Amino acid sequence: MKIHTSLKGFTLDSPSLLFNNSFLAAYFEHFNEFTSSGLLELSNDVFVPFQLINQDFSGISKTYKNSFIHKCFGKSAISLVEQLISSSDKSMKILLVGNIFITGSAGFCSNTKVKNAELVNKDLCKKLFKHFKDCDMILLKDCCSDKIDGFVQIPVLPEMSLAIHSEWESLNDYLKALSSKYRVRMNSALSKIKGLEIQSFTPDEIETHISDFEALFMQVYERAEYKIIPAKINFLVKLKKHFPENFHVNVWKKDGKIVAFNSLLIDEQKAHAMMIGMDYSCNDTYKLYQNILINLIDSSIHHKVKLLNFGRTAMEIKSAVGAEPVDSFVNVRFRSKTHQLIFKKLIQSYTIPEWVQRKPFKIPADHLSHYEGSFQAVDSL
Repeated sequence: MKIHTSLKGFTLDSPSLLFNNSFLAAYFEHFNEFTSSGLLELSNDVFVPFQLINQDFSGISKTYKNSFIHKCFGKSAISLVEQLISSSDKSMKILLVGNIFITGSAGFCSNTKVKNAELVNKDLCKKLFKHFKDCDMILLKDCCSDKIDGFVQIPVLPEMSLAIHSEWESLNDYLKALSSKYRVRMNSALSKIKGLEIQSFTPDEIETHISDFEALFMQVYERAEYKIIPAKINFLVKLKKHFPENFHVNVWKKDGKIVAFNSLLIDEQKAHAMMIGMDYSCNDTYKLYQNILINLIDSSIHHKVKLLNFGRTAMEIKSAVGAEPVDSFVNVRFRSKTHQLIFKKLIQSYTIPEWVQRKPFKIPADHLSHYEGSFQAVDSL
């Protein structure tokens, strides 16, 4: 294992934009405002980003009942949560292995077919704890579905992905594939924004309106049930400058004022929805969130990708536009044996909150069987 904290004189041989030096430079610069970051070289040609995050848990016992953690672990787990937090002095240094911005195995770069479980193991865990001496916990994000020796595996909210059918040449073709009920809903949502101006922004335009972007993004971020690190709009500016043909930022304006935006990265045959923002006071009137999703679908069809990754959260409304859930897992290992034992007890009461999956297509959607290996093989889409 090697650890790279600088890209100087270092270039990865990968067709994926996620491992292009310009993307990585912007990614690391973004996170270095908060923490240290870099690339782990797990073998000669397998790489994955890492971030060392200082997570503050102080005050969580007061907000526990209204938190996402409470939904997953239940009321009975509060004593174990408090025990775990109190024994860690209210904060933990977490080594997060994977890409924070993008879900799925896209965080891994490889030119060979190799299972992550063959690379991420107990021996690697020891090496990481030895190198990152102040690290309290290792969290392997979207690593694989295989259980890894020494780690506690947790199922997390699924990645919501939409297979873009080759016969869809326009958004109208997608709408025709929907059942009548859902097509009526989509057309109704589209009719709500007829009075809004939709515009694709350049890097200069994003910078000019950066305060508007930040305010709209924070409205979404503050409503998130669990937050790690807030994103910075400068990251979008840099991606748009470096990848003008592959990175797209669209805005919705009302009387010249930006009320919503989305961003989409086209990476080979897969599209990744990234940062979004919106004015929630206008959401009901203009169905902004639904239109953000529809616009992402429209862009993905236009760019002829095979798969659109919507990320996690808001599973029900994403399934209502046709997205299917792909099982996701994280693997956790604490440095402290006491913490590991407490966490193993805690996880016994863990469940993913229930949600209702919608089926909007006339013919049941392909359940992404050809992408089921995405969490085992690091070279998948």
